[in-house]
Amino acid sequence: MHSVWQWLLSLDAPTRAAVIGATTTVVSVAIAFLGVLLTIRSNQVRAREDQLITLRREAYLEACEVTAEAVQFLTTLVEPNVTLASGLPVMRKVGGAMGKLHILADQTTLNVVMTYLNAFLGEYIEGAKLKGLFEMNAAAIASIQQRIALANTTDERNKLQTQILQLSRANVSLTKQLIDHCVNIVERLNTPATAVTLALRKELKLSLDEDWYQRMQARNVELNTTRLKPVLEGIRENIVKIETLLADLVPPQRS
Repeated sequence: MHSVWQWLLSLDAPTRAAVIGATTTVVSVAIAFLGVLLTIRSNQVRAREDQLITLRREAYLEACEVTAEAVQFLTTLVEPNVTLASGLPVMRKVGGAMGKLHILADQTTLNVVMTYLNAFLGEYIEGAKLKGLFEMNAAAIASIQQRIALANTTDERNKLQTQILQLSRANVSLTKQLIDHCVNIVERLNTPATAVTLALRKELKLSLDEDWYQRMQARNVELNTTRLKPVLEGIRENIVKIETLLADLVPPQRS
């Protein structure tokens, strides 16, 4: 550094001024270039963060839609026209949505998501067990009815009708169990579902009073329970009538 300074002083004034000017220009360009690099880097980081937020928003909104559809499927399992087969596309969507969350969500969010998913799958398995038995009995009844039409003897028809009566009674019992299971699914899933919603909003930087939201969700569950009460009472009354009708039926006697 000392020798450079001596060399600079040894130059004549015009040359020294030119060297100093050139050096200043080079330094200025270098500083400007460094600033450009830092700006580009900063923009790249910001763009990546914005892109991640966008991907998360799309994945989270899809997950919300899919899980809402899946919960609706579970709560309607008691209906005769709702089958396990009709719910398979919904369950596949749930699997796909959860896969996206595994890629995009952070650890805290994944933790609450998995808690909710395990609770949901527990509800699904319990409902599917009952619905599966109901569907097998219904298929057996349909098959037996066809066999009755082809039966050659009264004894054979009576035997088949007795089987239908037994299967019908079993399905009434399964329907009662499905109603008891399905009616409270939303209430049982409310706490983990609320935790997921709050975690997703936090990742998307959407502020919300968490205490207020939790109170609101709990209140909504209470209101839904009150609204459903007369409907459930009517359904249970009809089931009792069906049970009484089936109980009064005497299995046909063999001739």
